Amino acid sequence: MATDIVVHNIGRKKTSWQFDCDAVPLYLCQQTGSALDTAAYAQLNQHAQDVETAWGGAESYLLAGGDGGREHVLVCVDVPCNCGTSHRATFYAEKHLGNRSKPLAQRCLLADIRRTSFDSRLNGLYSKTEIMQLLEKLVIRWHLTADQILIAAPFIGHQFMGVEDKRKIWDWLIQNLDPRKATLLTRKTTFTDFKKTLAADGLDYEELKEYGLEDRLISSGVNKQNFHAKFYVGLSEDVTEVLSGSANLLRGPSIENISFSRHTGAEFATHYLEKLKAKIPLSPVNRRQYEIVRQRDGVWSCGVLAAAEAPWREKSAPPASPKDRLPASMADARDTKNPKDESNQR
Repeated sequence: MATDIVVHNIGRKKTSWQFDCDAVPLYLCQQTGSALDTAAYAQLNQHAQDVETAWGGAESYLLAGGDGGREHVLVCVDVPCNCGTSHRATFYAEKHLGNRSKPLAQRCLLADIRRTSFDSRLNGLYSKTEIMQLLEKLVIRWHLTADQILIAAPFIGHQFMGVEDKRKIWDWLIQNLDPRKATLLTRKTTFTDFKKTLAADGLDYEELKEYGLEDRLISSGVNKQNFHAKFYVGLSEDVTEVLSGSANLLRGPSIENISFSRHTGAEFATHYLEKLKAKIPLSPVNRRQYEIVRQRDGVWSCGVLAAAEAPWREKSAPPASPKDRLPASMADARDTKNPKDESNQR
């Protein structure tokens, strides 16, 4: 039996996130308009030792008795504001039991701040660079709060960009989108452009794919030629968040418009996916419990939180009724990527 042995030193772009507090803020107080991103991280850092102590005790228990299958640990802090009351900020990090090389607070990403409004914040005119900064923060949020992420953009960059500049945008996508949860919808010609950026580095996409070395975000992407809409989605059956606008995925000073809206999963399917006639592979809904570190009655502790009680889920929002669920034709198109292949792109 003949066997191919492949040795490579291809620099992989791993999925990684960094919440940039120096970028345009995402979270603003509903009453005063005060920016809260930086203030939230300041409070997290102020309580970093309390968080680490509470998590350390829980981690020892979990290492001894099993991790309970929970993927993330949440950290909640109260953020003072000049509106006169505090805002509850929720951060998250992967658990990484037994890996104490980096304190929990330093691994945390901001996913939500209560009593802030995207509806007013994300409707208006922004530069292309500001839109990319806001989208990056939403993607960080959606990797925790949404069941599925959809990036629908007919073009990556523009036709006059050089190969190197286009490759930087593709690298941004690969670094910020976990293919286990995210789907890229774009034109076939745009996927071809990506293959050209690889060819410029002496790489052949089809050969990489043959050996399972291609980027999963690309190989599992959906192509559709006749669309010009740009929209970015954190998709769940109960609450789906949509950012849409006029800008393609690139940075720059020119001014573009964006808008933000919320829908049920069924409403989004009707008004977006069915209009596109696009069959998007959906990841299985797997809302697990969370470990949660928070302060109660002046004491920091770690406990378990049911997914339905997550801080970003509005208590007034009822569970999705049968008529609000995704159509069966879409629910059947579940993502069937083999989990063991993830090492090739992570």
